[in-house]
Amino acid sequence: MAEFLDTARFGANQIEFVNLVIDELIATGVVEARRFYESPFTDVAPHGPDDLFEPDEIGRLIGAPRDIRRRAEAA
Repeated sequence: MAEFLDTARFGANQIEFVNLVIDELIATGVVEARRFYESPFTDVAPHGPDDLFEPDEIGRLIGAPRDIRRRAEAA
C-alpha cells in the first residue's frame, strides 16, 4: 500500500480510504473489490473509490490487496 501512496499526492479523504483498506487487510487478510463499495468505505466516499480516485488509481488500489495476498500465499 505504501507503493500506491507514493505514486501521487493524495488528499485527506483519499488517505483515509487507503487506511480503511489497510485496516481491512489487517483484520481479515483480504479485501474483495466489492468491499470498496460497502461501509465503512462508503462512509468516506458514498460511491466508493470512484468518488476519490482516477480510474487507473482505482485499478491499482483494487489490485494492491490481491498482490499482497498472492505474495503471502507464495511465501
